[in-house]
Amino acid sequence: MIAFILLISFQAFSSGLSELSIDYQKFIPGGRFLELPNQPVNESFALNFNIDLAGPFYWENKIHALTLPNKFAWIGWDFEIGTRLFSDGLRIFYHHHSQHTLDTLDPSFPVQDAIGLKWILMRKQHED
Repeated sequence: MIAFILLISFQAFSSGLSELSIDYQKFIPGGRFLELPNQPVNESFALNFNIDLAGPFYWENKIHALTLPNKFAWIGWDFEIGTRLFSDGLRIFYHHHSQHTLDTLDPSFPVQDAIGLKWILMRKQHED
């Protein structure tokens, strides 16, 4: 899995990588997660990589994981692939989000797939 992520990251870097980042969160003690109501959550990690494909096409990715105090509880992939229209004022996209629960006998897992539109009404340009 790590080799696959590194390969994708290298390919993306050489062909239009627009962002590569890692998120880390340490949860405040006493917190609970909706999908795991009886387990105290510990940490979450995410690898984010966004790629500008040919022309107006883009692919935004987030591979994320949640841990309990002594193990990984679940891992997921959240991505959006689409096109930017009208100087990026309108986006048409396909969105996928899957969450795979680990250490369970239930082979099912939550999946959300959708086709959508995003109208960008206002965007402030950031000054460096």
